[in-house]
Amino acid sequence: MRAAALLAVVLALAAGCGGPKDPLAGVKADYPGGEEYITWQKYLLVRWPSEAETDTQRAVLLRQEGKTWSELARSDKGFVRAREVMTWIPELDESGVAAFGLHH
Repeated sequence: MRAAALLAVVLALAAGCGGPKDPLAGVKADYPGGEEYITWQKYLLVRWPSEAETDTQRAVLLRQEGKTWSELARSDKGFVRAREVMTWIPELDESGVAAFGLHH
């Protein structure tokens, strides 16, 4: 009986943990359908799939403030150029350019 109670407690704790949680789950719920969710330092770039018929690619730049994400800017060109992103992230360096897959 005692072993069964201990097993029940262990199973309940394991179920409560649920394994590793996605730190971007909230963002993915707020910005669903993204093709890419790319983080660099305290920033996040979300890109949606390209729309061939309109030649657009929606994207949004977010900045982490504490435990929440604040929207900085939106683009219909996918934020693919470093110059465009530097408007919103002045401290962007080569590691950010590489992380976000930007072109010069």
